[in-house]
Amino acid sequence: TTIDPLVEWYETPLDREDVMAGGSLLLLFLIFVPLYLLVVAVFVSAEKKIIGFRYLISMSVADILCMIQYALVNGLAILTKSHLISEEGRPWVQFYIDCTWFACYFHNPLIAWSRFVAIASPHSFRMQTRRTSYFLCIIFGWIAPLILSATHFQPFITTFYYEPALYGLANDNFTKYITGGHSRMILAVNAITGLLPFVFYGFLVLCS
Repeated sequence: TTIDPLVEWYETPLDREDVMAGGSLLLLFLIFVPLYLLVVAVFVSAEKKIIGFRYLISMSVADILCMIQYALVNGLAILTKSHLISEEGRPWVQFYIDCTWFACYFHNPLIAWSRFVAIASPHSFRMQTRRTSYFLCIIFGWIAPLILSATHFQPFITTFYYEPALYGLANDNFTKYITGGHSRMILAVNAITGLLPFVFYGFLVLCS
C-alpha cells in the first residue's frame, strides 16, 4: 500500500528542515513584532501633531495581527506537527485571517489618500481631529469584517488552511476556488486596493 506523504510526515519526528522552517518563522516573529511595537510606540507619542501617523498606527495593528498568524501560529504548527485548528474550525479561522489580510490591503489606499490630502490641502489636513482620523481608519481600513460577513459563507467560497506538512497553505477544493468565483473576488480586491494608491500618487505628481 502507498503511504500518504502528509500522513507520514505527522508520524515521523522533527527533522532539520522542519526545525529550520518552523524556527525561522518564530525568529521572524520575535524580531519584527517587537520592532513593529517600538515603531507604533513612536507613532502613538507623536500622532497628536503628525496626523499621518494615525493611519500608520491603524495599519500597523493589522500587520502585527498578520504576523501573529503567519509567523507565530504557523511556526508553532510546524514544530508541534499539528494543525492546531480542527477541521470544523477552519472556516472561522479563515474568516479571521481574511479580515486581517484584507485590512492590510484596504489600508494601502487609505494611507495614500491621507498623503494626497496632506499635500493637496495641508491646512484642512492639519485641522483633522483624532476622532475623524480614527473613524476613517475604522470605516475604510477595518471594513473587511462587514464585507466578509456578506461573502465568506457563500457557496462559491472555499476554505484555505495552513498545512504544516507542506509548510504552506492548502485548499479544500482548489478547482472550485479557481472556477467558482472565489479567486476572482480575491483578484478584484487586490487589484482595486493595489491600483488606488497609484491613482492618488499620480494626482500628486500632476498637481505638483
